[in-house]
Amino acid sequence: MEQMVYPMAEDFIEYQLSRITKKYRFKLKFEGSNFFTNRTQRIERLTPFMQAGIILPQKYAAALGMEPREFERQMQEAKAKGFVDGLTPIVMASQMAGVKDNGAPKKSDSEISESGSQTRDDGGNLGKGGKS
Repeated sequence: MEQMVYPMAEDFIEYQLSRITKKYRFKLKFEGSNFFTNRTQRIERLTPFMQAGIILPQKYAAALGMEPREFERQMQEAKAKGFVDGLTPIVMASQMAGVKDNGAPKKSDSEISESGSQTRDDGGNLGKGGKS
């Protein structure tokens, strides 16, 4: 039902606005519904944008079943109360820097064997990520 009503209402309002202004043209798009089944799909479509740092408040509000003004007001309230400061961002493994001190601790020259000393002198472990 919603699929049929929204486009007709959009066309009607666009027509009325064009009649009133004559000089300007408007394009309207009604989005949102009270049905929870569609909300999940809309949130899933918005998630990649959110991960990239693109926030679309009106689309998020519609997907959550809220008015955009109410959503904006709640976001401002959360910011004013310092809610954002208490969050810890999720860092993906691909963005994490490698650990600098990996492997066993370096032994002194008196603690290693003859073959270990030769490997250290030849630089045999450098190809495997070892230190000089």
